[in-house]
Amino acid sequence: MDELESDSDKSSCASPTAWRALRRVQDEELQESLRIDRLADKRRQEEKEHRESAEKEQAESAGMAREDVRSKRLRLGPEDPSGDIELAILLPSGHRVCRKFLKESKISALYDFAEVKSVELAKSPLVSSFALVSDRKRLLECRGETLKEIGLQHRTTLLVQAE
Repeated sequence: MDELESDSDKSSCASPTAWRALRRVQDEELQESLRIDRLADKRRQEEKEHRESAEKEQAESAGMAREDVRSKRLRLGPEDPSGDIELAILLPSGHRVCRKFLKESKISALYDFAEVKSVELAKSPLVSSFALVSDRKRLLECRGETLKEIGLQHRTTLLVQAE
């Protein structure tokens, strides 16, 4: 039993230098742990800010896209029942949409119609860049011309083609 008492006496009477050294090591480890925690917190905060920024940009972009679609819808106006040419447009979503246009309508009206209908039916905008194709003729270069100038006939089907 004397041996047990002497061992416990030795540990409780460790030199002050050993205790200070142990305390210094523990303090250094604590500081290192706190530094690592601060870095992790900073990284999480930066990721959160980046996510929020991306979400904000996406919301702003979606808002601008909705405004763009609204303005195109207003520019198109209601369908004119006395339209000379009925056209069908096959959208990437698989939908087929039809509308009557006057011969004097610009090709840009077809693009507006395709984009508005794509958003209405598929709830997502068309690809950022697309072309309407008729009989392998791309109408993108002809946006300022009229249906009559291009030679589009009644009941023509156009295809939306991603660029």
